[in-house]
Amino acid sequence: MRLGGGAEAAGIADLTPSTHTGGPKVRRLSERTVKLLGVSTFYDYFSAPGDQAAASALAEGPDDAGFDTLSVKTIDPAVLLGQAVALLIREPVSRVTGHPRFVHLVTSPEAESAWIVTLPDELRDALADASSERLAEISVPWSQAEEFYGCADPGTLADLLDELAALAGRARSHDRGLYCRMAL
Repeated sequence: MRLGGGAEAAGIADLTPSTHTGGPKVRRLSERTVKLLGVSTFYDYFSAPGDQAAASALAEGPDDAGFDTLSVKTIDPAVLLGQAVALLIREPVSRVTGHPRFVHLVTSPEAESAWIVTLPDELRDALADASSERLAEISVPWSQAEEFYGCADPGTLADLLDELAALAGRARSHDRGLYCRMAL
């Protein structure tokens, strides 16, 4: 598998489920925690038929645009997701982040509050092929990542990876790519 070039970011682990009507389950950080931490970056992982379609979801967000979406707080694609996938495929993080489509910007770099980046098909496929047992196994060492500041629960991370793997499986079955919308 060839994975691997991305940007750097960090996150604080808090994966509080939110209420969502219709479509796939969407997870968001609780308002109380946002205020406590003073953090306001959200990550919407979603599938789209191509870069142009993905970029069209910049303003309204992929869920509102009708794309299959998993919204989370803290699991940024550049660092934390890269670490999880490296554990999953048993390769160095640099191999994951060195892929030319890993966190490749598909929207304007001039945007001030939201961006959409690509995730390679190889990453999608690795997640789609992973068993729940394997995702639970990697969640233990992943929960110790420095970027979680000692606040990550392996069980919660395993649940999140299961949801991300399900999204990846649906994307692959419909020949769609995975993307991430990052919004402040």
